[in-house]
Amino acid sequence: MNRAASNLVLIASPRAAWVDSLKRWLEAAGMRGVRAGASLEGSLEEVNPRLVVVDTAGSPPEAIGICAAICLGSPDVPVLVIVAPGDSETVEQAVELGISHFAEEPITPKVLALRVEALVRAAGGRTAGRERRVGHPTGRDGLTGLASRPAFLETMNRVTEQARTRGHLAALLYLDLDRFKAVNHALGHAAGDVVLQQVARILETQVRATDLVANGGTREGADVSRIGGDEFAVLLSRVRRAEDASDVAHRILEAMKSPVPAHGHQVAVTASIGIAIFPDDGEDAESLLRCADMAMYAARALGRGRALRYRPSMGEVQDRRLEVEQQLRHALERDELKVHYQPRLDLANDLISGAEALLRWHSRELGEVQPKEFVPVAEESGLIVPIGAWVLETACRQLAQWRRDGLSGLRVSVNVSSLQFALSDVLQTVTDVLRATEVEPHALELEITERLMLGEDENTALSLRDLRGIGVTISLDD
Repeated sequence: MNRAASNLVLIASPRAAWVDSLKRWLEAAGMRGVRAGASLEGSLEEVNPRLVVVDTAGSPPEAIGICAAICLGSPDVPVLVIVAPGDSETVEQAVELGISHFAEEPITPKVLALRVEALVRAAGGRTAGRERRVGHPTGRDGLTGLASRPAFLETMNRVTEQARTRGHLAALLYLDLDRFKAVNHALGHAAGDVVLQQVARILETQVRATDLVANGGTREGADVSRIGGDEFAVLLSRVRRAEDASDVAHRILEAMKSPVPAHGHQVAVTASIGIAIFPDDGEDAESLLRCADMAMYAARALGRGRALRYRPSMGEVQDRRLEVEQQLRHALERDELKVHYQPRLDLANDLISGAEALLRWHSRELGEVQPKEFVPVAEESGLIVPIGAWVLETACRQLAQWRRDGLSGLRVSVNVSSLQFALSDVLQTVTDVLRATEVEPHALELEITERLMLGEDENTALSLRDLRGIGVTISLDD
């Protein structure tokens, strides 16, 4: 077993850009970072990690649940928990589970990678014994029947070596489902597993036999793989030109436009695909994976449901995204976020009838950051929930003040992200804010996107119905 394969680190974190940076620093230290997917148990089985990093940034209670699952299912695997400054409650809960390794924010991915390396080295004897007990991972993913990550990496090494010897191109497609966490939240993990199985069948169907990597002349090789959670990969062993890989990627995206059935629901699924070409973008399996991973995040940043080929500049984009996320985590406590109000005019009476609340951010480190840059980061990291709640309360408090100043009859409009519906109880949040600010429900308008309406699940539909029921106005933003 090579060094990279024996030093796998599983990372459970909602911060995509942060994970991406940590993976790069782990690789520089001779380790391989793998982001945990929707199924933690599946990730532990597939990756067989030397250590698990659990990030509490999104939700400390959820992180503690992850820690409990690890300690119960894989008690020999060390766990390193990233905690906010002064969060003694989370530390105490983790210690009760038997966890003794912690790192306090702020900590850079580079320093964290050094800490992980030291812990992995110290735990080497224990994890080696564990590996002897559990044996080598199976070559197939238990949920989808696709190739497992270890088997896929072996095939990648073989294919890239053959391509190097024979002088032809190979291509890697790295696919990640968009907002899959919201599917699990709305419909349950059982339905989420069905969606993953359906996606696996789509990949097998759409990738032609001539595109696939064969093993002994059959289709049983590690060609289409579930890398972990909701991440998949397709390896094209021989392509005539780089555009061939893009053709395959767009064929997959086109096939995924049709909703898939899952436990009585029709689930709309989209994906972001990153493409890396051997040898132009990477000269071995590890570098190809890294480049395709960066390309996938760049594709998602453009609006999801897209495919992009890797470009060297994408590394800079990921670094910027990570910096934005790190600074955004402190924006509320530093009082850097502001709400501006755009008047709405009643043209018939030539009067101001209300205002739309617009979120703005001036970071003391980054300067003015545009909403089109920081809002997607907030959604990806889960920060949209506390930030969205703050915007709602701020806007309602301002409306209450205007009314006390004699400006009666005004309404305020607040944008609500689909991720707020997926990750929080919007109805409860709105009810609490209206009660605290003494604003009448009919004076509040929530703007939602057309995309949310088109992808509306049962829980969202009930929330929208109940919001309308208490008198809040719902309008479409798009």
